[in-house]
Amino acid sequence: MDSINNYLKIFDDFEIIEQDISARLLQNMNLFKLLHYVNNEPLSMPMDEELAEDIMTEFHEKFDNGVLQYLKNENCRLIWEPFDSEAVIIDSAFVRLYPIQYNAVDVYSGDIYIQCDIIVHQSISKTISGRRRNLIAKEIINSLNGLRIKSTIQPLAIIDRPMTLVQFKDNYWGYSLLFKTSIATKGGTCG
Repeated sequence: MDSINNYLKIFDDFEIIEQDISARLLQNMNLFKLLHYVNNEPLSMPMDEELAEDIMTEFHEKFDNGVLQYLKNENCRLIWEPFDSEAVIIDSAFVRLYPIQYNAVDVYSGDIYIQCDIIVHQSISKTISGRRRNLIAKEIINSLNGLRIKSTIQPLAIIDRPMTLVQFKDNYWGYSLLFKTSIATKGGTCG
């Protein structure tokens, strides 16, 4: 029974983790400039919290004849789902954050692993300040590594592993970063 409760707790806690990560990322306007602007000087462009929130909003609600509909937001560049090659927009950059698989040991110990894919179309890769994917990776790591999250007992930490360039699809390249945190569970110790 503790195992089932641990599974349920991980799903509940991931919602809190997602909210805390979103709040932290909203404080980093350079990240949103790099995701939104496709020119070679994105860091010199303006950015405000309203536009940043739109970049994080996957769907907009709309009532049509009294029926609530969810319309895909074409401005969304920070997505809480794995890469979907059908959803890409030409000449764009994305960050995708999502929990990756759990095994019985992770559930018992309360470990949560969050993958962060940084995906950039090659046509907008170069900027005046350097490669866009490298700049985005730097902003993500600076924002998230060490982040204390309400429901966790350990801060979010990047996993020390080799960072390799990944081809996600055709001309979309980037990095996959892995972060780890832990929640308190019954039956296990987090560490």
